[in-house]
Amino acid sequence: MPPATVAHYVVERELGRGAMGVVLLAHDTKLGRQVAIKSLPDSFIHNEARRQRFERESRILATINHPNVAAIYGLEEEQGQAFLILELAEGRTLTERLHDPAPPALDETLWIMRQIAAGLDAAHGHGIVHRDLKPDNVKVRPDGVVKILDFGIAHAGLQQTLGADHDSATIVAPPPETTPGAVLGTPGYMSPEQVRGQHAGPPADTWAFGCVLFECLAGRPPFDGPTQADLFAATLVAEPQWSHLPPSTPGQVVELIRRCLRKQPDERPDRIATVGGELERVLTALRVSPASLAAPVAPARPPRPLPAATPLVGRQTDAAHLLAMLGSARVVTILGPHGVGKTALAIAAAGQAAGFTACWCPLAPIPDPAYVRGAIARALGGADGAAPPALIADRPVLLVLDGVQHAAGTCAAVAAEIAAACPNGRVLCTGLSPLGVRGEGVHALGPLAAPSPDEDGARFEAAALFLTRARAAVPGFAPDAEDAARIAALCRLFRGVPLAVELAAGALPLLPVAKMHERLFQRARLLGHAPIFEQIVDLAVEWRFDLLSAPERGVVKRLSVFPGGATLRALAAVCGADDSMPDPRDDSPFGPPPTVTERRFHEVLGGLVRASMVREEAGPRWSLATPIAQFAAARLAAAGETPAASARFAAYFRALREQATPRLGGPTGDAWRSRLDDEFANVYEPRA
Repeated sequence: MPPATVAHYVVERELGRGAMGVVLLAHDTKLGRQVAIKSLPDSFIHNEARRQRFERESRILATINHPNVAAIYGLEEEQGQAFLILELAEGRTLTERLHDPAPPALDETLWIMRQIAAGLDAAHGHGIVHRDLKPDNVKVRPDGVVKILDFGIAHAGLQQTLGADHDSATIVAPPPETTPGAVLGTPGYMSPEQVRGQHAGPPADTWAFGCVLFECLAGRPPFDGPTQADLFAATLVAEPQWSHLPPSTPGQVVELIRRCLRKQPDERPDRIATVGGELERVLTALRVSPASLAAPVAPARPPRPLPAATPLVGRQTDAAHLLAMLGSARVVTILGPHGVGKTALAIAAAGQAAGFTACWCPLAPIPDPAYVRGAIARALGGADGAAPPALIADRPVLLVLDGVQHAAGTCAAVAAEIAAACPNGRVLCTGLSPLGVRGEGVHALGPLAAPSPDEDGARFEAAALFLTRARAAVPGFAPDAEDAARIAALCRLFRGVPLAVELAAGALPLLPVAKMHERLFQRARLLGHAPIFEQIVDLAVEWRFDLLSAPERGVVKRLSVFPGGATLRALAAVCGADDSMPDPRDDSPFGPPPTVTERRFHEVLGGLVRASMVREEAGPRWSLATPIAQFAAARLAAAGETPAASARFAAYFRALREQATPRLGGPTGDAWRSRLDDEFANVYEPRA
């Protein structure tokens, strides 16, 4: 019987038993999460040698930190027995997936195996060989993430004399694995060197990887037989039944399996990372092959348009350079720190790209890279599962990915696919570093030029930006000589960082230039040193936020609840306007006319846009630049208002979904779906 508790873990039930131990489901009472607890079988409690090898597993796993390897949380002892506390890998084993009536498609198989290769490569990098890779030791989570389980074979084992069923328990025949002659693994997946009891290094995992890949494609393992002896003989001398692989299997995949299943370890690929890289190339080619694009996927709705462009000041040369780069490079990335104006430049350049349909996809709202492909597909007007290259096909589309640092790997893959398959497609990215895509054009964006103390400030880009934004806030603004000098000094203080300059200029209706100069330099002096780049943006954001009225501060703070931007009605509802909540009796997807409260919010938002605190996008929707959003979210949390604001949004979205659901099949169904899609970026994580 399993114990009721292990340390602060409350055991709920047994999950399974295997050669390497008993696995229990338990609840972590300290951190409020479920875990898996693995113990030695009862027969091993008094076997000190095997107990030590079991404990060694904890040290092995603790050295691996990789998303495709189940993590270890700790090692506990209870009443003289050792228990390993492990990450609870959700989902089903690969064995269970292979037994489904519909086998995994080729792209799903390649995606699963690519992740297995990545996890094994991480283990090999730490000098760890799994030695018992098989479908039973692989979990596939509902979101598609793969977890490799049970590295216990590496240093702990149990002698078994079972039959030749390839799903049977792992076997280990003495002597122990630290000396020649040990037999470790599962029949059907063991490499020839394991069968012979010879040293089993990383090539043994490569062999097992080839066996699992073959089984995923063929629906049966490459080596089979009625007895364990038959399985061992087939492993040593026989060839797999290659005819069992589907005729549609790409030749590159068949050849890769052949190389993995060569009898001599030194004839297999030298690294499992090489195998994973080849699968990634096949997967990319599969996604963007001409055959897959022969019948382009028609977008369900128009692509997401660009936000409204702000007039470019001092960036005309940059915009012209970008447009020239897009003429020769299919992927172009604008690099620069936060606040330097990457997004504004991308929007302006994309809007000037003649002949292209521009499509806007902001990535900052997306907390998990697993959702990025779906977000890109929706931005292009398609459904979640549509392939971006298929949505573009041969159309002249310019996809703008804003903030690729949030999911660099996925963005690089999508950009490469589009570049390979879409002759008229282009991808324009903003980020902190290049994607590394072949043929990528890179444009590094720095701050605007700011005048030195002995130069005429009006001739410099930063001062010109200040004047442009100041005149948008106060029409006809014309500084005298003293104010011009103060503006030049502010531009030097901000080192030409556009966001900081714009925020200062937007405060002109509230403060004269002299007072603005005095207060900002006073705040800067409190730092005790010249502000570094990151402090410049923080200084400007905090100073400008503190100048807002109470209603304006409330709006900005609650806008941080909307990472994907807010409609007027949703923002009003989150701010407490009950009459802005969706009405289930209203059949119109566009809702009733604005209420008095919503009109007041609209006026507030207009002032915030003029002050450069808030951005207005098509829809219309309102959003915050990343530095402002982070600051506003921190202020909302500090005031203890985050739970209430999040709960209000959750209530708003539930009401909207309940209102829309019965109408999705009607004549206005597309409009209702579009309205729900517009909120998708705000509901990646539970809000209640």
